Amino acid sequence: SLHSILHECAVPRQFELLSIDVEGAEYKVLQSLDLLQYRPRLIVIEMHRFDISHPKENDIYSYLGEAGYRMHSYAGMNGYFVEKSDS
Repeated sequence: SLHSILHECAVPRQFELLSIDVEGAEYKVLQSLDLLQYRPRLIVIEMHRFDISHPKENDIYSYLGEAGYRMHSYAGMNGYFVEKSDS
């Protein structure tokens, strides 16, 4: 899991950037990270089939919103999410 990788590499609880691009398994990889323990300030994640006019229909968008992140921008199939407290 992503959580295990960060733990094994002794990544600090808060860090600047997490980028996830795993050819269609982004949501599954994202779910493998405990966002209560690790808090990247910026998450860049590839979002397949994302419709900007209906963002809440996307699992990644909804999941990160519930975890305290907001979408800052979307470009080139990538969503850019920041912690709501950094707004």
